[in-house]
Amino acid sequence: MRSQSSLDQALMVWHMHTADNLTLRGAVQSGVALSNRDREASIVRGGNAQVAVFEGGYIRLGTETSEAKSLQGDAMSLGIRLRDVTGNWNMPLFSRDDAYDPFGTIVYGTDGVTKPLSYTHAGEQGPATPYYHLFVEEGGPQRLTGSTALLEYRWRTQPTAEIIEYCERQNAADTILADARNGVLTLNAPVAMLGSTNWHDIVFRFAGCRLELFVDGVLIDEEWGYGSLCGFQAPFLLGAGWIGGQLKTGFRGQVDHVALWDRALKDGEISQLSGGERHVAQRAVKILGPEQPVPNYWRPRGYNTYAGDCMLLWDNERLHLFYLFDRRHHTSKWYLGAHQYAHFSTNDLIHWEPHPLAVPLDQSWECAIGTGDFICHDGEYTAFFTDCGGRCQFEDKPHQGSGIFCATSSDGIHYNKDYRPIVPTSDTNCADCSIFQDPATCLFHLLTQDKTEDGSLIIAHYISTDMSNWTRQPKPFLESGIFGPCPHLFYWNAWYYFAMINRLWKSRSIEGPWERLQPEPLIQLNYPKTAAFKDNRFITAGWIGHGGWGGDLVFRELIQHRDGSLGTKFVPEMIPASGPPLTLNPVALDGKIDWEGICLKMVSIPESAALLTSIPANVRLMMQVESTCDLWQIGLLNGAGQGINIQFDGREQQVTMVGSLDLWSAGSENPVLGPITCLDRPFLLDLIVKNGVIDLCLDQQHTLIARRKGAVGSQLRLAVKDGSAIFSDITVRPLT
Repeated sequence: MRSQSSLDQALMVWHMHTADNLTLRGAVQSGVALSNRDREASIVRGGNAQVAVFEGGYIRLGTETSEAKSLQGDAMSLGIRLRDVTGNWNMPLFSRDDAYDPFGTIVYGTDGVTKPLSYTHAGEQGPATPYYHLFVEEGGPQRLTGSTALLEYRWRTQPTAEIIEYCERQNAADTILADARNGVLTLNAPVAMLGSTNWHDIVFRFAGCRLELFVDGVLIDEEWGYGSLCGFQAPFLLGAGWIGGQLKTGFRGQVDHVALWDRALKDGEISQLSGGERHVAQRAVKILGPEQPVPNYWRPRGYNTYAGDCMLLWDNERLHLFYLFDRRHHTSKWYLGAHQYAHFSTNDLIHWEPHPLAVPLDQSWECAIGTGDFICHDGEYTAFFTDCGGRCQFEDKPHQGSGIFCATSSDGIHYNKDYRPIVPTSDTNCADCSIFQDPATCLFHLLTQDKTEDGSLIIAHYISTDMSNWTRQPKPFLESGIFGPCPHLFYWNAWYYFAMINRLWKSRSIEGPWERLQPEPLIQLNYPKTAAFKDNRFITAGWIGHGGWGGDLVFRELIQHRDGSLGTKFVPEMIPASGPPLTLNPVALDGKIDWEGICLKMVSIPESAALLTSIPANVRLMMQVESTCDLWQIGLLNGAGQGINIQFDGREQQVTMVGSLDLWSAGSENPVLGPITCLDRPFLLDLIVKNGVIDLCLDQQHTLIARRKGAVGSQLRLAVKDGSAIFSDITVRPLT
């Protein structure tokens, strides 16, 4: 006997066993009985084990009564259980029966290769789109094999003038501007992740500003809208749609049911419609892959997901990592970003516990939850964040400009937002901020972006005794002309440090003077922030881009020298696990080499080069280096000898990465670290390559990072010029 289902409470539901509300057109048959597992799966989900079988025909859904119904407002849900027996997913699946509605096709399949591969504006190529990463990028960490089809859902509202103006002002990609002008947002799911010919439970949920696409109960994609649902009105077509005024048919598959709700389904209801919690959990691992236990060289699970700016907090028991959860390289919500604070914590840097979103988007007028800071004081946790409100002035927003707000928590996990700005709003794109308590005075300091009367951007400085009442200081925190996003203050062993972008300054006093650190210890990390850890250690975290804004999180441990300068090294507890050393057999390419098991001696005449083959894509190389030559290099190459060269220049005292690099986040410049003094003496070299990220640590005090562009290599090439080098204790381990 069929149990009670959310289908029974639907505003409209179409089962496929009766002629009522179904008008069959062409090669389609209703009331076909399922058997065995398919029958059981239908009944578990609230169906009746009878389906419609499509052989190119379609069904018109609706009666004279239902045709008058139009879903509106800020909440609705749509559920469809179906399968495409061809695996092609190239047809309209659920549409309005209106030949004159250009956006009447609501659920459909399309070929992902035909989607834009970059966010192009007026012919100028911009950042990569997720479709490039999925279907084109060779060797990329998100590249899929198999089907290139996408299952898509189109949501529509009335266009918003403020959003259109923002997209025009920011030169948003042509496709994003077109969507803004039409009031549409598109969510999709790559079929290769789902299984192209399997049964799938598709649920779309709209609740306030949040749009979500679930497949088999698993959240695959989400967007953040502004406005009420419009243009969603019966009658509907199942297995067909109007494209350019022409009816497109051809769907070959089966449909169990279609249902509409005038409310947002609960999580438990979506799980029940998708086979139950246990089945959904199994599908999550199958679709998204297993969770990675340590968030180093890591991004959130998903196909269009990236990690952005980090915020760290040490509460004397646990280290908390908050980061900006990103979809679509900062282009969600019509280019407004729509970031939220995601959250992990650990007490040992090995075992990390995921937590619910700390500060989510829950107001439609919020553009994004922009980078801020966290503090724990007197047993209460406080998050400081911005709504990035300067990007778009929505008419229902309760304040103008970019505000800084607070969210408080008693346990550090569950936060309550206060929508009242704590300091005057600023006329900036966003109001990134930092919160810091000076141990010398116990005063709280708040740094944020602002503008002077002449329009210059500055780091404004506020102080407070209680974090409630803030006093603006007459001078910017740094001299005028020194500005960047995401300011950050911290204190360590009588030294004050100020970070901005990936630059660092030091001072003996919070009033300055501030001295910029060289070499730059945080080179190539994007917007890192730092926190203490047990035993007087300091940990920093940032991100490295992947074809656009957002990418993988990267952690560093800071090293403090007597003069207050800082170095960086790998966090020992967070180094990826690796297997046993590979058996190496270097081959001489030029000059003379001498191989003694784990020691390679090379003499240049004028150049000496050796090649190590069969190197895995994800690998760790460690060796002691002793060089008398001015220039030597490590090559990470593919079978054709192309790739990345890491050049060590003893005369200039610098290390440079050149070759096929993803330079989006590096400002189109090759990563360079210098000046450093360890190259003229024996030192330890530690190199990690994971998912295309190349991370180098020298002498346990200097790090340099980049991302490879294109396929990862299978060869290591060592070369020396005008001198000799000894590489000893060489170990190459595959990452596990």
